[in-house]
Amino acid sequence: MKLYAVPHFQVEGMDVNLSLVSQMPKAKA
Repeated sequence: MKLYAVPHFQVEGMDVNLSLVSQMPKAKA
């Protein structure tokens, strides 16, 4: 699994960040 190659916390953080930005675009502004 290539996903396992990268730090799990990093992948999860990125996913959460993208989800937050997607759900709350104002938070990014």
